[in-house]
Amino acid sequence: MTHTTHRIAGWIRRAALPLLILILLGASALFQQRLHEAQRRAAPNAAVQTASPRVTFITMVLGGFRGLVADALWIRAARMQQEGRYFEMVQLANWITQLEPQFTEVWAFSAWNLAYNISIYFNRPEDRWRWVQSGIALLRDEGLAYNPHEPDLYYELAWMFAHKIGSFTDNAHIYYKEQWAEAMRKALGGPHPDYLHPPAPERLAPYRMNIAFMQAIEEQYGPLDWLRPQTQAIYWAFQGLPFADPFMRTRLQRLIYQSMAVMTLGETTPDADEADWYPPNPALLPYTLRAYEQAIQDAPDNPSLQQAYVNFLEMAVEIYRTAGDQNTVQKLFQSLEKYTAPQ
Repeated sequence: MTHTTHRIAGWIRRAALPLLILILLGASALFQQRLHEAQRRAAPNAAVQTASPRVTFITMVLGGFRGLVADALWIRAARMQQEGRYFEMVQLANWITQLEPQFTEVWAFSAWNLAYNISIYFNRPEDRWRWVQSGIALLRDEGLAYNPHEPDLYYELAWMFAHKIGSFTDNAHIYYKEQWAEAMRKALGGPHPDYLHPPAPERLAPYRMNIAFMQAIEEQYGPLDWLRPQTQAIYWAFQGLPFADPFMRTRLQRLIYQSMAVMTLGETTPDADEADWYPPNPALLPYTLRAYEQAIQDAPDNPSLQQAYVNFLEMAVEIYRTAGDQNTVQKLFQSLEKYTAPQ
């Protein structure tokens, strides 16, 4: 090797050393930033301080590294989701929620997996119902216990009652409705609780329901049938409203007025017989109109809310006209003209 070549090689080594140091310092800074973020997420709060012994133990042992482990498991869970490995995801998601109880996305992800992805693998309605119940319980009894101010979790729970149980997209929906109605009948004594002589709190405790809150909801939304899953959707969506930003508030309100609309207009299903048919309930109509108008008032620049209201009014006109209730039809036309008249 020539003298010139030696000089060039030496210069490269001297130049590379500072560059390597800069790279290592940058990597260290990124790691330190990630560690600080993990420590912040690991900081104790009221929910974690009252957590199960397992969560407390994991918190003490892993400390700030909990977040790093949870993120790695979350990436793995996302890959399993893409591969359709839903049963394997159950245990993995359980580990993540034990590591990071405030990781709200995992609670919603896990509950959806149980109630939607796994339940449909079973043919018998009673087997499906167990998985749907597990998804509901995971959100209601655990996710919201750790995250009582997270509107996303209230929305997900309300959606399960409105959609998974309340709609007819799952061919076991009639069984779900029957099972839920029977559970509420045992807890409440019937579709309408006696607020002067309410049921014992321990009868409502398994469902995380509060009789005073139920009464407050009925004062705002009218005489509700608590055997219906739509009422349960209203119950949980309403609880999330105080914690919601404008976007999430609109989503929660949409669940409320859609559930009110179903109970006001009556309900039938493609495979309906007398057992799955609910007649229109005119007593709820003024409360449903108020729910729509409140949502529009809170988000006046959202045209989809006004269109949803117009759709509801048009359906209501047809139903009450068929029933011969001309007074109600006239009131509905007045509201319809307000939202369809040229501006």
